[in-house]
Amino acid sequence: MPAVSVLMAQLLVIAPIYLTVFSFLSRHRAETKEPLWTTVLKAVANPVSIAAVVGAAVSLTSWTPPEVIWQPLDMLTKLALMPTAAWLLGHFVFGLSGLELFGVVAMAALPTAQNVFLFASQFRLPTLLVRDTIFASSFLSRPVILLITLLLAPA
Repeated sequence: MPAVSVLMAQLLVIAPIYLTVFSFLSRHRAETKEPLWTTVLKAVANPVSIAAVVGAAVSLTSWTPPEVIWQPLDMLTKLALMPTAAWLLGHFVFGLSGLELFGVVAMAALPTAQNVFLFASQFRLPTLLVRDTIFASSFLSRPVILLITLLLAPA
């Protein structure tokens, strides 16, 4: 549980603070005329922060989707859902294009982080399933990332 608390603190508190500071610094350097509230909104309204807030809200309500929905959704998340959601949010919500949009979508398609294996090992949880998930997501993410590159990479 301490690892989850640290990650949530980083995503919900620390990241928005340093993103806001970075936005103020870049705003000052660029001498922009946009309103201050726009600068703050751009700093905290990013896909990672929004996903963390939505995830925390769902977690606080203790809602769990039915297994018949959850199992296929869980598999799709590892391959197509995250890059698709990143593209939709990046393009339509944040107005990204070109290299920025490609970077966001490619990052969303990366395989399951090895941190999960480290956390499972640290808390003496079974690691076989975690290891296999990391392997499968690493193997299966390659064609997804290739497709993203073909569709979105700037020429």
